[in-house]
Amino acid sequence: MFGCRALLVALAVAWTCTAVAPDARAQVRPPAGAPRPPPRPGLPVDPNAEDPAPEAPADDQPTPHPAAATAGDEAAEEPAPQLVPKFATGFVLMTLSFNAIPRAVPRSRYDGILSGIAGVAAVGTPWEKWDYLAYVLVTAQTSYVTGTSGGVLPEQITIKYTPTKTFSLQAGWMRTPFSISQSSVIAYSMFPTRPEATTLFLTGADAGLLASYDPTSGLVHVRAGAFDGSSLGLTLPQVTTRGPATVLSVELTPLGPMKPLEADFGDTPFRFGVSAAGLYRFARAFDPRGYEALESTDARIALAVRAAFRGAFVQGEYLQAVQTDELSRRPRITRGAYLEASYYLAVKKKLGLSPAARVSWSVQDESFFPNHVLGLQAGVAVYPRGDVPDPSTLRFLLQYRGERRVEELEVAHGALLSGMYRF
Repeated sequence: MFGCRALLVALAVAWTCTAVAPDARAQVRPPAGAPRPPPRPGLPVDPNAEDPAPEAPADDQPTPHPAAATAGDEAAEEPAPQLVPKFATGFVLMTLSFNAIPRAVPRSRYDGILSGIAGVAAVGTPWEKWDYLAYVLVTAQTSYVTGTSGGVLPEQITIKYTPTKTFSLQAGWMRTPFSISQSSVIAYSMFPTRPEATTLFLTGADAGLLASYDPTSGLVHVRAGAFDGSSLGLTLPQVTTRGPATVLSVELTPLGPMKPLEADFGDTPFRFGVSAAGLYRFARAFDPRGYEALESTDARIALAVRAAFRGAFVQGEYLQAVQTDELSRRPRITRGAYLEASYYLAVKKKLGLSPAARVSWSVQDESFFPNHVLGLQAGVAVYPRGDVPDPSTLRFLLQYRGERRVEELEVAHGALLSGMYRF
């Protein structure tokens, strides 16, 4: 009796599945035009079988207009805002140097230094006419005398608004446009270090606001801005100075725009540029306890000229600062200048040599207690990729570096080997 009941239940279930199977198969039918599923393992394939015909659209579903598909394609082709930064540029600079100062204390007479700098920049355009740039330097140095040091330095972190093709505003962390050598990227410099005369006036990047005017002709470049002045050199000792620094710079290139690179590779007709910059700062100085100690004014000027022609490049700059304070009322005058030149020689199709030299001069506190410093750098740069449009992307440099402090009767000599790669 129990077996009969089980048999009847099994038959009822089988009949029910057979009745609903066509509807279930219709619900899982593949869409029109879809490829047939692969056969089950072990089943033969019918070569004469045809794909199911595409189903006609239902009467209650409207047919899309061709213009709607076209509009969708155009919308897909519009560039999306670059909310995520994209890789822009970077460089790696490695330097090995040996220095000798015969008149120094015994511990510092001889020194060997291995240093490295890596720079990475990222840019983006989150909205129309808005851009941002993040440019960071990573430094590391090992010295026989001073030990190991390093850090991360923000070279430029800015947001820029460009309402027109010739005018822009940017705010953030950047270099003050005062000295042309200090304003450029270190990877574009003729030597691994900037001229010593300019490092007295500026030491790095600054926080501020900058307005730029660059006509489409590229013959004039105007910069004006206000900065917090934290990167200015020649500060008063044992006090903290606070006050904005305003700057204005103008560069003229009458024969055409010039590259920011301090070199030429034989493909440039005669070009030259003349620039002038002025900086003024009224500041208050505070002692270590936080009380106001005095007020001071700082006025600086920078005049520069550079030229390039068929592999030859020359650049020179003169800087001056006059600082006064209400306590001494005596002007402290600092001046500096440098001149550098190089010439590119294509030895082979893929190899180029460039002799280079730089002389510098500076004097601090000229009117009361002068301190003169003379510098000389000379060497030969090797460009293994002379066959590419920009051979400066890979450079090896062997150079001599000397310095003489006149009043202190101190002389220093050094030999330096560096390699730089820009990407």
